[in-house]
Amino acid sequence: MRPIEAPQCARLLEQIESELKRQRCWQEAALAPDKFIDMGAFGANKMAFEQWLQFVFLPAVKDTLAGQRQAPKSSSVGVYACRNFDGNQDRDTLVHLLSEFDHAFEQEVCAPSHPAAT
Repeated sequence: MRPIEAPQCARLLEQIESELKRQRCWQEAALAPDKFIDMGAFGANKMAFEQWLQFVFLPAVKDTLAGQRQAPKSSSVGVYACRNFDGNQDRDTLVHLLSEFDHAFEQEVCAPSHPAAT
């Protein structure tokens, strides 16, 4: 696999990480290995959504863009964030960034003209 050029996705990943830190949701300590077993969609069975973003989503997307793993066919992290944080205005910026990421991922990674989409 080759690296994927997706500058908007890369920029949004940085902003998502910064927002998690700004919101004091960033953890310095790693999660226990058992948190990654049968974690369910978006980690819901074993961790908070913010933990899933830090420990699963961000590393997976970075690996995908680096060409180290297969790109998924779509991203719905913004939709899940809307549901998860419904009514929590403190997370509005994070929800917006994740929704923007879904759109950028669709345009830069999943578009039919992109080699990763074939």
